Amino acid sequence: MPTFADRFAADLEALNDLPSPSPVLVKLTSTLGRDDVELREIEALIVRDPVIAARVIQAANAAAFAGHGATSSIRNALLRLGIERVRRLALLVGLFNAMPARGVPAEFWPHSLATAVCSEVILQHVATSPAAADPDVVFLGALLHDLGLLVLASHYPKDYQALRETSVREARPLIDVEVAVLGIDHATMGAQLAKQWLFPPSVCAAIRGHHRIGTVEPEHRWNTLVVHLAESLSSQANIAGMDEGVILVPDDPGLAELGISPDALPVMVSEAQLEADRARNMLDAA
Repeated sequence: MPTFADRFAADLEALNDLPSPSPVLVKLTSTLGRDDVELREIEALIVRDPVIAARVIQAANAAAFAGHGATSSIRNALLRLGIERVRRLALLVGLFNAMPARGVPAEFWPHSLATAVCSEVILQHVATSPAAADPDVVFLGALLHDLGLLVLASHYPKDYQALRETSVREARPLIDVEVAVLGIDHATMGAQLAKQWLFPPSVCAAIRGHHRIGTVEPEHRWNTLVVHLAESLSSQANIAGMDEGVILVPDDPGLAELGISPDALPVMVSEAQLEADRARNMLDAA
C-alpha cells in the first residue's frame, strides 16, 4: 500500500493537485543573491504581471509616501521604495496569488510574513555572517518555511486535521507527529515543492531544515539557522503562530552560533513586534 510520502511524491511529479508560481515569480527568485541586478531588470519583470504591478504601485502610493505624489509608474515605485523592498513585496504578492485559497489556515500568511520580518530583525543582531549570506534569500526562505503546512492543510485536509488533533492530545511538536504518522514532515514536503519551483538551493535547504538544523549541508546552515530562529522569535513575540510548539529561549544554541547575546532577546522581541506592524500596514496598503 502506498505511503503518504509516496502519494505526495506522485502529486508533486504530476503537478495535478498542487499550486504553481507564475513565470514572473520564478524569474524574480532567480535574481536573488545577484549583486549586478538592475532596476530596469526588476521593472521589466514586474510589468509582466498585472496583479503584482498593481500591488507594487499601490504600496508606493501609500500614506507614508504621499508627499511624493501619486504615481502609476513601476520605475517610480522602484525609485521610491527601493529595489529590495519592491522585490520582496512582489515575491509576497506573487506567492499569495499562486497559493490555493481553500483550506488555508487563517494564520498561515500572517505567520509566514511575521517569520520573514523576524529574519530581518535577527540579521541586524548577528555578530558575523558568511560572505555568501544574502538577506533576500533568507527572507524568501523564512517566508516559505511552512509551505509544506499550507500544502497539507489545503490539499490533504483530513490528514492535516488528524495531525493537529494528535499533536494537541499528546502534547507533542507537530513535526514529530507528522514523521510518526505520515513518514514525512511538512518541512521536507515544502522543500520538495520549492525545488520543483526552481527556487535557489539555499531557500530549499532553509525550508527543509528549519526544524532540524543538523540535517542541513554546511554551506546552507547559516541561512537555515536564521530562519529557524526567526520562526521561534515570531512565537516568542506572540506575533502570529501556527502552534507548532516552538519558542525562542535565551539559551538556544543557535543564538550563540550567530553571536547574538541572550540579553538581546527582549530587544529583538520588541523590534519584531514593531516591524511586523509596519509590514502588515504596508501589505494592507497594497
